Amino acid sequence: MEGKNSPTRSVERALEILECFLDHNELTLSQISEKTKLSPSTAHRIIATLQSKHYLEKDPESKKIFLGNKISQLSTKLPDGKYDELKKISYSHMLRLNKKYNENVRLFILDGEYKLCIAVVESTRSLRQIIRLGERHLLIVGAAGKVFLAYMDPVSRQEVIKDTRLDDSVFEKIIERGYALSVGEREEGLVGIASPIMNSQGKLIGVLSFSGPSVRFVNEEMTDKINDTIKAANDISRDLGYEKIM
Repeated sequence: MEGKNSPTRSVERALEILECFLDHNELTLSQISEKTKLSPSTAHRIIATLQSKHYLEKDPESKKIFLGNKISQLSTKLPDGKYDELKKISYSHMLRLNKKYNENVRLFILDGEYKLCIAVVESTRSLRQIIRLGERHLLIVGAAGKVFLAYMDPVSRQEVIKDTRLDDSVFEKIIERGYALSVGEREEGLVGIASPIMNSQGKLIGVLSFSGPSVRFVNEEMTDKINDTIKAANDISRDLGYEKIM
């Protein structure tokens, strides 16, 4: 039987701390301690070790902790280069969308009940959401997650949304319109547009996300932003060999 101070338990604790960031970009020591049920001293010790290996980093001013560069490096090493073609083909279209509006563009894939960010083109504006490769977020919050849910088989989808107010009509509209929109769902003041990317077999392979702060994102160009996001996702799908474009 493994003791509470065994090497195995130490690894489990480290993983529990890393998993705290599945739904949060930044956390304080006390928040991590509360989420993991670890004492502050134990959490601090493990966090310090993870920091030394760059799995976690700490903002020197706010003292908030976030995922480090090592996580981003690992996230690019997906098995068998499965998404290399998707990332390569998507980049020029993501860059074009970013240059037109100077807002954040992200590429997500499905990872269980989460969406995983595998490529980003960031805004150069001072007011922007900080994006990190390898971030994972629940599907039930945000535009990209809802696109994944829309194309999920009904039984699996119901299991994910059973404790929410979401229903099939929401997802039918997403498929019909070719995009999902979220306003302040995952982060207050953030607006997101997301559109599906299909592979040559007509299967959903990824989701293109375009987002920015509502104070400037929601304006007279909003319809253009939606149409341009759909077009970029459609162009990526076409380049992947998908022939039936919405």
